[in-house]
Amino acid sequence: MRYNLIVLLVFCASFYSKATSIEKGYQALKIYNYFEAKRIFNKSLKKDSATCAFGLATIHFRRDNPFHSIDSAFRYIQIAERNFNFTDEKLRKKLVVYGFENIEIIHLRDSITAHYFKLALEENSISGFNHFIKMHPWAKEMNRAVYKRDALLYDYLKLKNESSFYKAFLDSNASSYFYKLAFIDYELALYKEQTVDGTVEQYANFIVNYPTNRHVIDAEDRIYEITVQYNKIEDYEHFISTYSNNHNIDDAWRKLYQLFMVEYSENRAEEFKSTYPNYPFKEELEQEITYAQRELVPMQVNGLFGAMNYDGELLIPAVYQSMSFYKEGLAVVEKNGRFGYVDKGNKLVISYNYDAASPFENGRAVVMIDEKYGVIDRNGRQILPVMFDEIGVFSEGLIYALRDSLYAYYDNRGSIRIDARFEEAYSFQNGRAKVQVEGKQAYINNVGDYIIPPIYDNVKIFGDTLCLFEKEGKYGIARLSGELVDTMVYDFIGELKEGRAIVSLNRKVGYIGADGLVKIPLEFEEFPNYIERGTFKSSMGIAFKNGKYGVIDKEGKQILPFKYQQLGFVSQLTAFNKGKGWGYFNLNYDITIKPTFEFAESFVDSFALVQKDNKWGVIDTSGNFFIAPKFDEIEFIENVGFIVTLENKSGLYDMEGKMVFPVKQSQIRKLNDQMLLVTNEEEMMYYVIEEKRILRLKGKDE
Repeated sequence: MRYNLIVLLVFCASFYSKATSIEKGYQALKIYNYFEAKRIFNKSLKKDSATCAFGLATIHFRRDNPFHSIDSAFRYIQIAERNFNFTDEKLRKKLVVYGFENIEIIHLRDSITAHYFKLALEENSISGFNHFIKMHPWAKEMNRAVYKRDALLYDYLKLKNESSFYKAFLDSNASSYFYKLAFIDYELALYKEQTVDGTVEQYANFIVNYPTNRHVIDAEDRIYEITVQYNKIEDYEHFISTYSNNHNIDDAWRKLYQLFMVEYSENRAEEFKSTYPNYPFKEELEQEITYAQRELVPMQVNGLFGAMNYDGELLIPAVYQSMSFYKEGLAVVEKNGRFGYVDKGNKLVISYNYDAASPFENGRAVVMIDEKYGVIDRNGRQILPVMFDEIGVFSEGLIYALRDSLYAYYDNRGSIRIDARFEEAYSFQNGRAKVQVEGKQAYINNVGDYIIPPIYDNVKIFGDTLCLFEKEGKYGIARLSGELVDTMVYDFIGELKEGRAIVSLNRKVGYIGADGLVKIPLEFEEFPNYIERGTFKSSMGIAFKNGKYGVIDKEGKQILPFKYQQLGFVSQLTAFNKGKGWGYFNLNYDITIKPTFEFAESFVDSFALVQKDNKWGVIDTSGNFFIAPKFDEIEFIENVGFIVTLENKSGLYDMEGKMVFPVKQSQIRKLNDQMLLVTNEEEMMYYVIEEKRILRLKGKDE
């Protein structure tokens, strides 16, 4: 490489007779002779400003010489860029070999700008970002700089949290990324300032004075809640007569009805009708009375769906492309690819307005139109408008929804309860929900305050006062405040069960307690499915050491010696393998069933699944088969029996081994705690678990 460079220099010298002084400067720069290069460039700067300025910018930008100065580099690169087109064409062509090209000037300028942006990031001030934006209008980092500046300004606004400050920002930053967030905060601050005492009068005045504010709905909710806070019939009567324009009026009517109908009867309903002749849901009332006692399940007939009762009578004709189970008196039905809701009398209660729809839950259902989601009530009224990119389910009175790349939480009346500021969101459980902010996970309470701040890559509640976190591929335990419990980090931390959580590090396994501290040292080895099988059940866990399986208690004490090649989960009769097949021992570790099986699962109650001759069967505690080993798969269904599969066909045996459905069904699956769904090429059936009977359409043979 060095030889080629020498040849090139000799050739250039012979061709041009003699190198110009500027070329000599670049030659000196090439061999890192910064002193000579700088001297030449400074001397010729006025004559050939672009070429010399580029050389000087390069010298001052580099860190391997005493002339490093980012400010000087910036000054000279601007001279080079400004005067490039005035450079002598012959000289420009000569200097191409040294990298003197417009694209290289731009590249160096961008590198210098990137350095200034890094300095601005380190300073992290509004004035610093403003200076960067002013001095570097070409910057690739411009959008980030504007975003960072506005973020700091927005933080300042949040700190002040006064409507006047928000208003000033909105008036001068209409194009800011934070405009929408600031506008939301402005409306909320204004709302709080105008209703500081929380009286009905203040809420009513706010509604009159700021009718377009998004918190008008919340103000109406507060009026509603205050007026009917004692949940009495006279309270609802007063609200209905006084606030007829309040969006809660329908809810008030329904709750008035529910209070009146605590002792449900037809006579009581007639009394309600005569007492409240303006009740707006008369037909709904009649339908509820007439159809409330119907028990219906979907049924497919000739490729279309209807619903039958438990006597096998088809009461809802099979005219729908699909049909859900009834929930809260309504079922989702599909026609021509659109979804609506019918009641138990087959009346269309909510029209086919949706591309998808879910069953009702507590008077609310999620629907979809054009890939956007919303929430409706039983009248089809939008509680949350169909405008969200993603939506969850109501949990603990709140539901998350995604719009414009941020998640917010809403209550079941459609009011925003926690502002849109999360990149990811999850449903509430036990008064808290996981969220993600700027790539970090956190937990919030039901008013949006942080329980765990967003400082971890991944985080999960651990016990009552601790959290499990992931950082740079390792897991640790910290208090909710972020304080480390222990400096120990792991490759994995499992769920806390029975006061112990399995942990692993460098393929070694141990256990920590609810306080996050090691209770059983990491002296065991990882094994297939060690997370599930090693988790403690009934104070016992499976462990692996020196290539053998054993059982330990929660103190790490050996209960079962490490001498087994395989072990099932610990139960009354535990499956084991010592190399001659699978058998069973009892809680005293006496072998009760000899190891004669190819594979075996531990006993559940009085049965176990075993494999013999490559087929599955079920044995009793004596080791006798009550379901012969002739199936490809067997699945235990609690309180029901066993779904067996052979050559892609399914059947069902009860807990005594009696066949309920022969092995010719296309599908058998558990729908809920009440029934199984059974289908074959000829019909669709149900198995009612509690009654232990088959539910099928009348006219179908057994």
